Formats: sequence, structure tokens, C-alpha cells
Amino acid sequence: MSSCVQTPGRFGNHFIRNVLMHILAEKYDLAMEYSYWEKIRALGISLYSGSQNFQENRILDSDAKMEALLQEMESLGSGFTLDKNLIMQGDIYCQTREMTNRIYAFLRSERIRDAIIQANPFRSRYENNRDIFVHIRLGDVADKNPGFAYYEKVLNSLETKGYDRIFLSSDSPFHPICQKIFMGFRNTSFLQVDEIQTIQFASTCRYVVLSHGSFSAIIGYLSFFSEVYYPAYDPEKIWYGDMFSVPGFLMVD
Repeated sequence: MSSCVQTPGRFGNHFIRNVLMHILAEKYDLAMEYSYWEKIRALGISLYSGSQNFQENRILDSDAKMEALLQEMESLGSGFTLDKNLIMQGDIYCQTREMTNRIYAFLRSERIRDAIIQANPFRSRYENNRDIFVHIRLGDVADKNPGFAYYEKVLNSLETKGYDRIFLSSDSPFHPICQKIFMGFRNTSFLQVDEIQTIQFASTCRYVVLSHGSFSAIIGYLSFFSEVYYPAYDPEKIWYGDMFSVPGFLMVD
């Protein structure tokens, strides 16, 4: 059986890999084992597992190996034959621009988008508010955060457009960056729900201000009707791939 369960990281990392493997499983009818299956299904994405189960395995333990597989599939087209299980394991994150743009396009396809919207308990908010959601990734990578100036710049620009409320979400709500935003901008509160409902609520906000990392990227991918902002890449402050260079996202220097 093909699998992506032997891989590291938190929910965001697993989501990115699992959705990519879902795309391949659906295309080649692969029997597939997923991590975080229930949480991803709660978002409205039913990960596919088919009937094809092979005797041999093709190990995908780096982004380079996954990219090679995708290039092989594309170059051969209908002539490509998959005769091995696909096993993701080890140091593979699938966060290159090519792979994440593929994932983004899949999530934005009408069939998948409509299923995600229908599963969202906050769906009545889509295109029906002027709220801002701000994700502030800190925790173990606080030193890599883009800094208060980034959030201040975006929020000041949105102040001129007019907004109703600001919702903050962070793994370190008492960090000075969070507190400066909380104290410095009107109608600001912390969103206190689990990670799935954080994604669902955030994606309904009119304006979405992202931070670093895969969890932030996922919020942006699922914000179908929002203006989505993200910080310009700083080579010294990123530990992930180019996940944010997708159609429609607005980069802030």
C-alpha cells in the first residue's frame, strides 16, 4: 500500500504532503494510507484510497525524488505507468513552488472548493463581513517571524479600507508582537478555537494576513474570497519552501 504516514512535522506539513498524495492516488487509483485523515476530512477533503496495491515500493524521501516523479509523469503523459507503491518517508516536505502551486490549483478547483465551503461551519460568513484575520507564527521559530512592522504596515493599509474586527491567532499570544497588535488596533480579539476551526473561520474573513510556515499557507489556500497578504521572503528567516507564490496572494515588502 502507498503511504505518507512516516513523515515528520505538525498538521500543516502533513496536510501539504497528504493533499499531493491524494492527487496522485486519485489519478492512479492507489490504495493509500494517510496521516491526519480525520482532521483533513473535517475540512471537507475526502482523501482518496483506491485499489492499486503493488509488490514493490518507490521510496520518496526527499523533495528532489518527488519532483523527479512528477516530471516523469508529465513528460510521459498517458504513456506513464505506475507499477510501485509510493512511500513518503523521512525528509520530504513538498513545499517547492511547483508542488504547492499544484496543491493550490487542486484546492481551488470547483469540486474541491465547493466541498470545503459546505463543510465549513462558518460558511455564512463568506463574502459577508469586513473582518481581518491575522496569523502570527511564533513558538519555536519566534526569531524568524517577519516582525511587528510587517503586521503594522498591512493593518494600517486595511484601516484606510475600513474593517469591522481583527481576529488574532498565535501559538504565543502573550508575545510582544501579539500584544502590540492587540493594544494598538481597534476591535481586536484573539480567536480561541482548535486548529481546524481556526483554518475554517480565518478563511471566511475578508482580509487574511499570513505569517510564515505551512499552517499559514493552508489558511491562505482555503481563503477563496479573501484578500490574502504574506511577508516577502527573507532567506535568513525561512525554514520552508516557496509556498506563498501562488495566484492572487499579495506580497508585502
